[in-house]
Amino acid sequence: MPRLLMVGDTHGNFNFMRHMVDVACDNEIDTIVQLGDFGFVWPGSDFNLQRLNDYAATFGKRIVFIPGNHEDWDVLDNYKESATASNTLTVNGFIPIASNIFYTGKVSSWMWDGVRFAVAGGAYSVDKQYRTPGKSWWPQETLTDEDMLEVEEIALPDVLLTHDGPTWAPYGRLMDDIESHIHRQRIDAVYQATAPLVWFHGHYHRYMEYTGYHNVSGESTDIYGLDCDGAPGINHVIFDTETLSVEKGV
Repeated sequence: MPRLLMVGDTHGNFNFMRHMVDVACDNEIDTIVQLGDFGFVWPGSDFNLQRLNDYAATFGKRIVFIPGNHEDWDVLDNYKESATASNTLTVNGFIPIASNIFYTGKVSSWMWDGVRFAVAGGAYSVDKQYRTPGKSWWPQETLTDEDMLEVEEIALPDVLLTHDGPTWAPYGRLMDDIESHIHRQRIDAVYQATAPLVWFHGHYHRYMEYTGYHNVSGESTDIYGLDCDGAPGINHVIFDTETLSVEKGV
């Protein structure tokens, strides 16, 4: 598995994710990594979840997703509790959602091809006032103090996967509410604690390619913020785990 297909926010868009499976097939890639706001584990999404799983299974593709802010966190937490209790976590600690779809958990890490990956998921929903608690918004969406303690326990990864981006993400005009800024500051802390070589995130519905410098070793980090489903920007890239390089325009 030297190459991965990295995908931005998908929002339960079946046609887009079907296309991503096709892209994986065309490029002989076995695993798709989705960067939050997956949208297929959501109220009323069971049919599309099964359709996506069946399509991925037909071609032998695996989909691994991290959590964003727009997730049904109660259901994700229930999946995690059930998998832990029944000892059905995968060897990498992934939580099975369907035969070919897996959830990483909010904070986690694992090894692929000798490369260590780490996840710190979630973000703040700027539209929460228009959503209904327990139906379209859940308070577990942001990184908590307990989550940050888990982050500090992660062995330094080569690759960091988050949904939210840091305070210096070159969006032009970042979401300027205080809650979003506070969460980006938490992401800054995640970055300093993990010191990755490469970092992928979603959330901002815009492609961004920029650099960070962490204090642990002073090395730079290549950062890629991916666009979302249906957008004209770059919403997926190929990541080579052997060279830690990114291929765009696939």
